[in-house]
Amino acid sequence: MRFRIQIRPWLIAGALGAPLHGWSAEDFEGRTYVFGDIHQHTGASGDGGSSDLGVCTGECGALAEIGLRARAFGLDFLATTDHVNDDVSASVADFNKVLRRLKLEHDPEGGFVTIPGAELYMVERGTVHQFGHKTLLLFGEEEEGRVLNINQLRPYMDGGSAMTDCASIWSWMDSLQADVGPALLLAHHPAPTYPMSTDWDCHSETYAPVAEVYSEHGNSMGLGDGYDDPRSDIVEEGTIMSALGTYGLQLGFVAGSDNHDTKPGNTCRLDTQRDNQLYGGGLTIAVLREGEVMSRSTLFDAFVDRRVYASTGPMIPATVEVLSGDLSLGQMGELVAVPEQVDVTVEVRIPESMVPYVNEVWVHTAEERTLASTSQDGVWHQTWSSSAMPSWAFVEFVVDGQLWWAGFECDDGGEEWDERVWMSPNWFEVVSDYDDDGWTVAAGDCDDTNSAIGPDAQEDCELEGDENCNGLADGEDEDCAGDSGGGVLVDDTGLGGEPAVVLDEAKGPRARCSGHTGAAFIGCLTILGQGILRRRKIRK
Repeated sequence: MRFRIQIRPWLIAGALGAPLHGWSAEDFEGRTYVFGDIHQHTGASGDGGSSDLGVCTGECGALAEIGLRARAFGLDFLATTDHVNDDVSASVADFNKVLRRLKLEHDPEGGFVTIPGAELYMVERGTVHQFGHKTLLLFGEEEEGRVLNINQLRPYMDGGSAMTDCASIWSWMDSLQADVGPALLLAHHPAPTYPMSTDWDCHSETYAPVAEVYSEHGNSMGLGDGYDDPRSDIVEEGTIMSALGTYGLQLGFVAGSDNHDTKPGNTCRLDTQRDNQLYGGGLTIAVLREGEVMSRSTLFDAFVDRRVYASTGPMIPATVEVLSGDLSLGQMGELVAVPEQVDVTVEVRIPESMVPYVNEVWVHTAEERTLASTSQDGVWHQTWSSSAMPSWAFVEFVVDGQLWWAGFECDDGGEEWDERVWMSPNWFEVVSDYDDDGWTVAAGDCDDTNSAIGPDAQEDCELEGDENCNGLADGEDEDCAGDSGGGVLVDDTGLGGEPAVVLDEAKGPRARCSGHTGAAFIGCLTILGQGILRRRKIRK
């Protein structure tokens, strides 16, 4: 296990009001965890403000310092998402200023990635039907000679929000991706009536593998626990629980601030530009594979694979693994194939140094909410039999906000000090022939996790177990009748090109290899010592 913490510069962090325990790019369990805000507005938005762009009515940060501020608060990546197709849309000139700043701040080699983006408002033309607010994120690297502009990010050149129908949204995304490279269009604040809820019937697994579950608008999970509920009414059909359950969608979880005063990274404060918002917003945590280097490309892959999760602020690295005994079946965000008639465990791990911050760990399914058990510091688990497997499950951490923000003035709204972390779900599918050996449990496979075990397998008389699934121990199995003087074993490896020789199992290795000479004799001893000599039974 490796766990690395980088402390951000005290002077910079202190000057910008950042907590002095800011973290960045942590390694845990062979993976790298990076932290970002995927939903940040600047003064380019008509309802946003920067001290050096647009009209600031609050206490705004400067566009020129947006990267510095994000890094000071421990962010590794940042997306700006100014409005582009409604009555508070950015102008072409102001949007270009933001794009130029992102290009200057983009520094993958230095550990900081910027993601150009936009916020879109989408309704159905000629009706009152609303598709929802969407966050557009662009992960393509800028090629020489290619200039990104605001009109490319508008479905219609006039900047309107009315779409012909649902299909026209995704056909537009096809065209956009062909033009600018990998792109995603995610639902954000999908549950509240204001500004609008999300229509999950209009969904694309290709362009929306994850959804923004938390922002300054509040919590869209729909867990019914009252935690940071939006200030407007909740549309149950728009909640994440409804998307997973009623609509059967496979959605990962992300979060963003959605604040409008150009101050990314600090979730422990309220938006000063739009002072009617109740909460401080959230962050997205992305998990890079071992050996991966952070870039727009690797972040895009993490989003598509649902190797991301949502936080209301705490930067806690965590793993979710699905196990059957010692067999790993899958990781967070995956559709997991489950063998028949086995117990399956979801195991959650965090660094031991983070354990004091965590009050509770819950596992949610469509049917119930269960407090996870713990067997050691930093490890929690929940087990089901395959016959009782839920169709999906996700993990929620309840974090002690007072302890997490100790020594730092925090006003992130809400009535509780608790913070939350929501891990992306797993989906489960019980399969009838998991090991793909042609035998199901119903047909007699006594271990469907091992293709070397089944009704037509050869019994290995030197190993404990029942490889041929006939219910007999080795001493009772007729396949092993020759092991007590009833048979001999033949070395059919043909070492050194010499003829295969008969080996007497009652003799030691030197006697068993006596049919070989020279290098072949040494090779025989080596193979026997490694326990990989291939043998076949000879009947008397």
